[in-house]
Amino acid sequence: MNSFDPLTHSLNSSLPLFDTMAIVGVGLIGGSVGLAAKKRGIVERIIGIDPDAQALALALERGVIDFGTQSLEEGVREADLILLATPVSVTVSLLPVLLSLAPPGALITDVGSVKSEIVQKGKEVFGERFVGGHPMAGSEKSGVQASTEDLFRGKPWAIVRETEFDASTDPYAQRLAEFVAALSATPVFLDSTLHDKTIATVSHLPHVLAYAFAGSAQKGLPSETLWRLAGSSFRDFTRIAHAEPELWAGILLANRDALLNTLTDFETSLKGLREALEAGDLTTLQEQIEKRRLL
Repeated sequence: MNSFDPLTHSLNSSLPLFDTMAIVGVGLIGGSVGLAAKKRGIVERIIGIDPDAQALALALERGVIDFGTQSLEEGVREADLILLATPVSVTVSLLPVLLSLAPPGALITDVGSVKSEIVQKGKEVFGERFVGGHPMAGSEKSGVQASTEDLFRGKPWAIVRETEFDASTDPYAQRLAEFVAALSATPVFLDSTLHDKTIATVSHLPHVLAYAFAGSAQKGLPSETLWRLAGSSFRDFTRIAHAEPELWAGILLANRDALLNTLTDFETSLKGLREALEAGDLTTLQEQIEKRRLL
């Protein structure tokens, strides 16, 4: 992991950083990138590409993009930055298609939350000018209507290659880092294996637990009473259980191996608490809680 000073780069970088950015997938993340880039003058022109004509119309109405098209070829042909804001499986399949469409000097990146397969395919297709990305920002809401210009403010944005790398000698990674910093996010440089293991713990496992908890909480309890008595801890824990099932099923499967390892560790930790409860042993239960308490 390398250090990067976003303030220094923001002050030293002249804007705009890119002439034309093509955003493939005008949803929550893609839309928020567009809004943030427009507000900060990071790019001259933003092209939105999406098969959903209504999403493109809304993106134009909200000022997310300058031009919208359903044609990938039309959308990327003048871009010097191409951002793939599509599900992981779609991103992997799009990369070979883009090879014959993208301008030779364009920087290609993505925002997928699972990186190993994407960066491997990206390097295979585009070499060093594909740099994986993952903003650690989101919402239980979805669609371009939920996008916001400050979604990435102060949030980490992983910049990922297949193996450990020195960002100071990687011009493509540095250029992406400048773009990320200009969005008010904080670049973090990682290899794909470390990224996916870490994200399994800090993002994917919490979603699994939220869905599981929401399901068990609703079992045998009147919904009206449940929500009337629910405090902030319940609402905070279940907030992400509102997230779109189709999207998250794909994300979790894409990071299956790392997530299963993390889930096994969680089950072991939970077992210790359960056994102390079953034994009715106050001292052991306190010890189990103390070992797990965040300080």
